[in-house]
Amino acid sequence: MKKPLAIALIVLLAGATAVLGLLHLRDRDEQRDLAERLQQVTKIMEETLDTLGGYTKYTTYVSQTKAAMVGQSKFLAARVDRDYILTQHIKRGVWVLSSEATVSVNYSVEYSVGFDLGPDDFAISGDKNRITVTLRKKPGLVASPSVNIRSHEIIGKGVFTDEKGAIIAIQQRLLEVARKQAEAIVKDPAVIALSEKRLGAFLLDFMGKQPGVKFVPAVEFAYR
Repeated sequence: MKKPLAIALIVLLAGATAVLGLLHLRDRDEQRDLAERLQQVTKIMEETLDTLGGYTKYTTYVSQTKAAMVGQSKFLAARVDRDYILTQHIKRGVWVLSSEATVSVNYSVEYSVGFDLGPDDFAISGDKNRITVTLRKKPGLVASPSVNIRSHEIIGKGVFTDEKGAIIAIQQRLLEVARKQAEAIVKDPAVIALSEKRLGAFLLDFMGKQPGVKFVPAVEFAYR
């Protein structure tokens, strides 16, 4: 009786030892699994934080962006084309004789409207929702208007009418006329919006290319 009992006790002890071993291994597997999950969660959190940081990272490049805009602003001008017709009466006399005519000139003007910004002419600020560019001045001409005569017609030309001389004289006046017309053009809300759009597109492109920047919000303009 003692021998079978001893064997039974040995079997039970071995079984218990095996169970304890399995429980220990199970604990180790669970610990390892828990550690792996914790590592995955940590990685996800780091990636999330990095992504979230990328949404406001652009704010660290404000000074660099401002310097770039100072150097490039006048080259970001919006092109504005306008067509005009100028009619002028001319008169020429030779001794007691005179000749009159009317000249009609069809011409176009290309205006370059934008911002010529110095460091003190604007400020940039922003948060995760928007970038605000505060300007001290509105857009204006950044280059001399380009005048192109497309066609001309002389009506009622007299015998002494100098057609070539009349066109040259008118052409010399057109640049001055174009500059006067530009005073109204640069105040046109559509032209101002176009100039802002060109400047804003440069800002978004520049900031968006900086290291770590994953998002750049919309740009709005204000004047002081």
